[in-house]
Formats: sequence, C-alpha cells, structure tokens
Amino acid sequence: MTKLGAYGGGDLYQLKRGSTTIYMSLVPIKGEPGTIVVTWLRNPLQ
Repeated sequence: MTKLGAYGGGDLYQLKRGSTTIYMSLVPIKGEPGTIVVTWLRNPLQ
C-alpha cells in the first residue's frame, strides 16, 4: 500500500498485489464522524 497524495478532499492510496493494482480514496465526511471509501480501477490523478 502506497500513499499517492490527496484526491477529492481525502487521501489516495495505491494497493498492489501481484499483477492487480487498485486505488482507494479515504474521504472524511464534513461535519459528521465517518469516512467514505472509494475504490478505483485507474489512478484518478491521471
């Protein structure tokens, strides 16, 4: 797991296992406790 930076108001991570790579954003909910988890098949920064 590698942190790539920020995207959409939260942290963006690259998760790699073997030949599979996915991307995950952890976006905090404003004004509420909690986090939205978004998974991507492609790097949203590119």
